[in-house]
Formats: sequence, C-alpha cells, structure tokens
Amino acid sequence: MEIFSEPVTLNCGHTFCLRCIDSVWDNRREDSGFRCPTCRTVYLDKPRPSTNVVVANMSYKLRQNEERTFVTDTSTSCVTPPCSFELQVSEGEPVYSLQVTTSMVVEDARCWDHDEPMRFYCKQDGVPVCMLCISTGKHQNHLFSSAEREYKERKKSLLAGQDRLLDLQKRIGIHIVHLKSACTDVQRSAEEIQGDIEHKYRDLHRALDEELGDVLEQLKQKTRFLVAEIEDRSCNMEGKLKHVQATEANLQLCLDNQEVLSFLMGHDHHVKRINETNSLVIPELHLPWLLDVADLGRTILRRVYGQPQALDVKTAHTQLLLSNDLTMVTASETRQSYPDLPQRYDCLWQVLGITAFTSGRHYWEVDTSRARYCRVGVTYPGIQRKGESADCWLGENPSSWCLLKYNATLSAWHNGVKASVSNMDPLMKVGLLLDKEAGTLRFYQVETMTLIHTFHATFSQGLCPALWISGDGDSLSING
Repeated sequence: MEIFSEPVTLNCGHTFCLRCIDSVWDNRREDSGFRCPTCRTVYLDKPRPSTNVVVANMSYKLRQNEERTFVTDTSTSCVTPPCSFELQVSEGEPVYSLQVTTSMVVEDARCWDHDEPMRFYCKQDGVPVCMLCISTGKHQNHLFSSAEREYKERKKSLLAGQDRLLDLQKRIGIHIVHLKSACTDVQRSAEEIQGDIEHKYRDLHRALDEELGDVLEQLKQKTRFLVAEIEDRSCNMEGKLKHVQATEANLQLCLDNQEVLSFLMGHDHHVKRINETNSLVIPELHLPWLLDVADLGRTILRRVYGQPQALDVKTAHTQLLLSNDLTMVTASETRQSYPDLPQRYDCLWQVLGITAFTSGRHYWEVDTSRARYCRVGVTYPGIQRKGESADCWLGENPSSWCLLKYNATLSAWHNGVKASVSNMDPLMKVGLLLDKEAGTLRFYQVETMTLIHTFHATFSQGLCPALWISGDGDSLSING
C-alpha cells in the first residue's frame, strides 16, 4: 500500500492520488461517464476534485520520517481531524481518528504551502502557520502570536480551569458529606421526635381514658341518683293513687246505700274524706332532672366540642383593638388604621369570629370580667355592617342571638325581644354551647356551669361568634 501523491477528494468523499484518478478516467469508455472507483457514483462532467490538504500534509510528513504512519486505503475518505494543520471542521461534523506514532509531534509540523516550520499561531483562523504565511501568504495582516506563547497561555488557561474543576470537585465532595450528615441528622431527629410524639400520645390516651372513666362514672352516679329520685316520687304517687282509689270506693258504697238514715249518718264522714283526698299535692311534671350535656362537666365540653376561636379583624370597628393572637378585643378612643372594607362595622363597636359553624355541636367561652357593658352571642354572617339600625345590633334582629351584660344585670335578646334571666353571682365568664341540628344556643355561667338561658330556633345558616363592647378600656376575650 503506497503513500498518497497529490491526494484529491471527490464530492462523494473518497480520496485518490490525482495521477491515479486521472489515469482511470482517461482509460474509461467514452459512453461510461466519470465514475468513482470506490462507490461507482457517476458524474456527467469530469469532476474537478479538490486537494485534500490534511492527507497531503500527512503524506509529506510520512515521506520525511519513516516512523510516521498514516493508515488508509483506496476506500477510505478524508479521515483526519482538523486540529493539526490549516483545515478547520465546522461544528456538528463527525470526528474521525488519525493513527500516528508517539514520535509524531506538533513541533515537527511544516507548512504545506511553504515547507517551513509552523512556529506561529493565527488567532483569526485559529491554526498554526509559518513565517511566510503571515508575511506573504493568505494569513497576511491577521492577528498572530508565537506558537510557544499561545501554547503557554492556553495551557495556563486550561490549568486555571483545571484548578477550578478541582476546587469545584472538592466543594461538591464537602457538600455531599454535609448532605449525608444532614440526612443522618434528619433521620435521627425524626426518630427522636417520633418517640416523643408516641410517648406524649400514650400519656394523652392514658389521661383521656382516666378522664373518660371519671366522667362516665359521674354520669352513672348522677343517673342512679336521678332514677332513684324518680322511683321515689313514683312510689309516693302510687301511694296517693291507692288512697284516692280507696276513698272513691268507699264513696261509691255510700252512694249505693238505699237506706236514708244510714246515708245521712255517713254523709259528713265521706265529705271530710273527699276534702282530705283532694288536698293531696301533685307536683308539676317539668322533669328538672333530665340530663343535659353540660352535666358532663366543663372539661369534657371543652375537650369534645371546644375548638380554638379567633376574631376577624376585617369586621372589627376601627375603635376596637385586637390582640396579636386575635382572641382579645379592647375598646379604645383611638382609631386603628384598619382598611375600609365592606364587611367592617362602621358605627357599632362590634366584631365577628372568623369561623362560621354550619353543623354539629360547638362550645366556646368568653371572658367578660373586664367589661361592664357588653353583648355576647352569635349571628348569621350576612348581618348588616353599615350604620347603626336594628339590623346591625347584635340581638336586635332575626339574624342574631345574644346575652347582654349591664354591670350585674343579665338579659337575653333576639329580634329585639328581651328575655329576663335569673339574678346570679357577677358573670365573670360565659360559656356558649351551640347545637346546630337541635336548634339550641345555651349560655352557662362557667364558674358553676349554671344554665343562664337557652334559645330555641331553626338555624337556617352558619353562625359566627359575635361580640359588642362599650366603654373605653373595656375588653372581652374568646377561646375554645
């Protein structure tokens, strides 16, 4: 296999010696056209193949040094990458392999055009060139530097890049170590938290079981007491019934007596028995002993039906100051910088709770100990907010129900109708128990869980806790 002499490349990509391909075409039949000896591609006109610069350079170097080896055959296309000489390959073209011995070094490369050592580097074309290329050749007037200097600068740049890569590698390694440590810490903390949660829940379950046992025992005792009282009353009433039945039976015997004198002699006695019997007292059957959910105690009410409550600052009058946790409202002569909203009260010192109860039982408490004049209750969310007509006041319209406290006097209000309640100790804290389905709203004096008043209604909408307060410095607080 011989070294190429004046290598040229056809459009089909196959490379031949110029002398060889011309000889093939000169000896062809006139009617056969010009064919590629390798792939048999037919050209109508005689092609003008271009010089394969890379192969030509390599052929030249192989002739100069027998240690250099270029592996090719007549079926091989241009297979040299564009890194050694003047040929550049555009991005996206395939990279081919060039097989050379270790003695083939760049320093030995010579210019194909001038056969001079390529000791310079054309920055514009990005290729090594010789002195004649930059003085009289096609790289004339191009920006260039010495190949040695370009080598040092580019090597320095690559070394800096290598340092950055090594530093990045180190930082990534440290980061991975930290991540693995963090993963271990998360798993360990999760196990600790899980153990703590399980421990607390076991304690809570145990406390709830004990509390449930106490509550159910109280319920059983109260049930036994009430049943015994009812049975005692029933027994007493049965005794009275027998007495009345005996009196009526004796009276019937008297009435059946046909003897005049005997009847007249027993008349006064029967009249006396009738009067004595009629004087027997039958107590009203108002059943005051019927059990109420409040009999289960405040603790179980809060545990089962209670939930955290908060006031809606969007509804608060501008002279009401709300605490950071939205559970306390204080009347103030200083107006707050609340935005003007459609849902805000603009005349009455009222505020609504955030939650609207649409179903179920709910219990919450309001501390009234720091308020002399206030209203505590519930309202439909659609209650009028603007102005100070009865449609806005809590308890003065069909949409709201409330308990009014004025110093030591209490009264219940709905739709402008007042219901007086029994006097009791000063009200320090009121408990509200709403049963949406049963249609009841009950107010309790928390200290003794004494029932203050019960509203009965068909609640057609959700109900929000609502508060009204009067007097600078007075305050109310709400909680579940």
